[in-house]
Amino acid sequence: MSQKWKKFYTKEEMQNISVDINKSKSLCNKYYVIYDIVFPEKRNSTINRMFFNFCNEVLFSRKKAYPSPYVDIYRVLDLQQKIEKIDFKSGVRKPGLIFGFGISKYTTPQKCFDYMHDITEVDELAIKLFDKKCDELDNYQMLEVVLKIEYPHFRNNQDAFKRKYNIYMKELTFL
Repeated sequence: MSQKWKKFYTKEEMQNISVDINKSKSLCNKYYVIYDIVFPEKRNSTINRMFFNFCNEVLFSRKKAYPSPYVDIYRVLDLQQKIEKIDFKSGVRKPGLIFGFGISKYTTPQKCFDYMHDITEVDELAIKLFDKKCDELDNYQMLEVVLKIEYPHFRNNQDAFKRKYNIYMKELTFL
């Protein structure tokens, strides 16, 4: 499975894609801290771990060995969609897991995370919500930014946001 990406992409294509990903700027440290509290094990999940979870749960109907395999697999699809500007509604796309195996040869989960969470978008949302940049937010403000980046529909649905926010807010009291 890990070599099937070569049927869809050349080595040069993957290297070119990874150049943009690897140029991604790091987010502020507090973003990582809060994200890891809300979504433990998710930020540094590797494609091998995702695939293992997928096989373990779906194919063998077993409990997952690591957290959130489906979400992580969708994260690979989101990365692929952002890079290739794919309209998934058209039905024309290359397999996401195969893309994940290919890109993992040229970049890291951390860089993919930074690329998907884009410091510019994080700062824009922080400024819109609190008139502060990412590195100026307190823990509770950062929690709101993290949740609204991870779940964009929360930006327009305050009730759903508040329910989720209240769940995680309790965990921040230990920081």
